[in-house]
Amino acid sequence: MIQSGLDVFVSDTKPYQKRKIALIANQTSVTGTLRYSWEVIKSEGLRLQRIFSPEHGLFAVEQDQIAVRTEPELGCEVVSLYGTSYQSLIPDPAFLADIDLVLFDIQDVGSRYYTYLNTMALFMKAISGRDIEFTVLPTRR
Repeated sequence: MIQSGLDVFVSDTKPYQKRKIALIANQTSVTGTLRYSWEVIKSEGLRLQRIFSPEHGLFAVEQDQIAVRTEPELGCEVVSLYGTSYQSLIPDPAFLADIDLVLFDIQDVGSRYYTYLNTMALFMKAISGRDIEFTVLPTRR
């Protein structure tokens, strides 16, 4: 049986109960039963501070190379990591001040050239030297 990284993560959330979590996600961020990661994280009682979305937006409704200007209301702040400049690809330091764990949960077959990998690398660079853990939620067999 194949489990999504999110399924593995929520199988034991006790170590994360006091963590302040940020999530880098899009419409592919789901459990094996197709529940969105942000819904599952909140239902587990975890402290989801904000969601960061990559190019195309949280639900992939924007065309490629188009700035994401608005995101849906989900009960926590949703911040786009894609705009009109290189600087817009990097999270504002103010958005990092109240988090200590970043979960990267984007399923990708690698056909989007470099977009999601670049989002991950730029975010990791932005948190370098800070006391923020970065975790990629991999698939497990």
